[in-house]
Amino acid sequence: GASSGLGSVLDSASSLLMSHGHEGGAHAHAIPEFDATNPVEVFLHSPTPWSVLVMLSIVTLLVAWEEFVESLKEGLPAALMSVVDSMLAEMGGLGFIGLFLQLFVLGGVLGFYVGELSETFLGDEEVLLETFEFLHTVFFQVGIGFF
Repeated sequence: GASSGLGSVLDSASSLLMSHGHEGGAHAHAIPEFDATNPVEVFLHSPTPWSVLVMLSIVTLLVAWEEFVESLKEGLPAALMSVVDSMLAEMGGLGFIGLFLQLFVLGGVLGFYVGELSETFLGDEEVLLETFEFLHTVFFQVGIGFF
């Protein structure tokens, strides 16, 4: 159900925090030392509450965004509505690309092939993916700035 799905998301986010997004490789860092007998320190040094905080922050930002868009549309002259619609379409398209990247490249079947291509031709399996992510962000910024 929903609770097992949320648990899976929390586990994934916790693992990501523990490895800093690099599959526990060379970029992984040990958790700083803390007093394991102090429940507050144990809680604060656990990745799960930080994952929950990040998820709540994302949900809060999404709700704030939706409210902002609705209030903008309500007070906007009809002549400018096409500009807002174009910006929202651009954001939706780039959001789709980000979702595709996450589902099929970072966590899916294409990740292996992208890594192999990058390793073979660029000497590092993460360079091609990092370049894609960087350019995706630049396109997003340019797209929003253009409209």
